[in-house]
Amino acid sequence: METLRYKWENLPLRKCFLYTLIGSVFLALSLSALIFFSCHIFQTWLFPQSNGLYLTIEKTNSDGTMSNTMYYLEEGADLTNFPSLSMNEAANQSKHEISTKYAIKKIEQSFDTLSSKRKLAYRLCQGVMVIAPALLMVLALIFCTMLIYRKKLKQPLFLLEQAAANITAQNLDFAIVYENQDELGDLCKSFEQMRKALYENNQTLWKMLEERKLYQASIAHDLRNPITIIKGYSEYLKSGIKTHDWDKEKICHIVEQMDQAASRLAQYTEMVHTLNIAEEMSIQKHPFHALRLLKPMMDDFQLLCEHKHIDFQITDVLADMEILVDEVLLQRILENVMDNALRNAQTSIQIKSTLHDHQLVITIQDDGKAFPAHMRRSTVLFYDENNRIGIGLAISRMLCKKHGGDLKIYNSAFGACVEILLAV
Repeated sequence: METLRYKWENLPLRKCFLYTLIGSVFLALSLSALIFFSCHIFQTWLFPQSNGLYLTIEKTNSDGTMSNTMYYLEEGADLTNFPSLSMNEAANQSKHEISTKYAIKKIEQSFDTLSSKRKLAYRLCQGVMVIAPALLMVLALIFCTMLIYRKKLKQPLFLLEQAAANITAQNLDFAIVYENQDELGDLCKSFEQMRKALYENNQTLWKMLEERKLYQASIAHDLRNPITIIKGYSEYLKSGIKTHDWDKEKICHIVEQMDQAASRLAQYTEMVHTLNIAEEMSIQKHPFHALRLLKPMMDDFQLLCEHKHIDFQITDVLADMEILVDEVLLQRILENVMDNALRNAQTSIQIKSTLHDHQLVITIQDDGKAFPAHMRRSTVLFYDENNRIGIGLAISRMLCKKHGGDLKIYNSAFGACVEILLAV
């Protein structure tokens, strides 16, 4: 029984409707045939027996009036009990009768021979025989429609209606669960996939907006120092002009400090511009062989390390397989991370590249100063007080997320470690 129910619930809508319609029509035809046969039997019963006889005696009286008497006889019955047939006609006539006629007829299946009640019953049977099949066919179609709606349409339509209402209300924290494997089941699964995609996109967008706010807050915080310096020295210069208290060495120092503050302001402005460019970059993935793609980049990094007298070690655990990646984006990420490593490494940098679960994982370690704990826990990478984490890592993390991955920082026994993950 459970097997039949499972097959029924997972039937395609077209087959389900066809089977239900055939079953309903067959049931309607069966009931129509039963009603028709029953009415036919009843109509037959309303008529007299077909093997019976009528004895008709028609008398004409002297006054011109006529009388007609009918007697029901069964075929083969003894007629001696009927004196009108066993006696001489002349002797049987009375003085008022002019003539008497006798007729024996076999009963015909004639409607006219029925009584008024039987005629009414006969007509009702005819009406039922005509109306019942049409009525049963209409009821079969209504039953088929209601069954299909209740068993196959009601639940998925309700789920889809609720889902549409939730999405309209910007609520994506729900799930569409419909287990039947029919067309509506596929539709519900597609709707659920769309909901998940919208939910993930909203989460990604929300995280990007939050990160952007943090980036802006970080820059705004860092802008306070050079602005404060410039403002303070401006006030000093104003007071010096009023009192004519000039110290040439002091003025040179002030100009130098103000120049450095202006340079920092220009640097922060460039940071904002760079972040905006990174956010607007579009991803264009193309197929590349993993080893052939990374080798020219590794050769360039090897040359940079040699110029700085830093030992450069490469560990490739990559199969020579094809991957889908944005070459320009990958190169920019690696350049930013390597620039950070080169600025902080003391004697050595190690790079390891692997493929795992459709992700390209590139780990870059240097033996410089470790990442501070509060920056490792942070979801946003930016400058700290020791300039250990720069704008390059912040941009790289943003680009990794655009490529369906992430950028992680942690400390190992070797030193500071940056892990790049890209969906390929």
